[in-house]
Amino acid sequence: MSNESLPPIGAGVGLPYGLPSFRFRRRPDRVANWRSLIRWILLIPHFMILAVFHLVAWLLAILTMLAILITGKLPAGIANFQTMYIRYYPRVLSFVHVIHHQYPPFSVAE
Repeated sequence: MSNESLPPIGAGVGLPYGLPSFRFRRRPDRVANWRSLIRWILLIPHFMILAVFHLVAWLLAILTMLAILITGKLPAGIANFQTMYIRYYPRVLSFVHVIHHQYPPFSVAE
């Protein structure tokens, strides 16, 4: 089999479940020193929310195990909260680590 008959890697292939593809950006040559400090100050409310969400998610994980053992299915409310937490956490961390430059919204909707 020759390589000419194969399509280029990634051509026409989408990620599963409609996930966005990743784009790599070139790092800036110089970042202002004050910008990191401002980012961390702006994220204090998000860190407090994440601390509460983390505690609730941990407690719900234990309740989820019990609920699945007893009823055999995952309660929808618990699944929605865990999904919301799993989406919100990387959104905040991507702003912390300068992967994403848009300030994370406080809304937990998609």
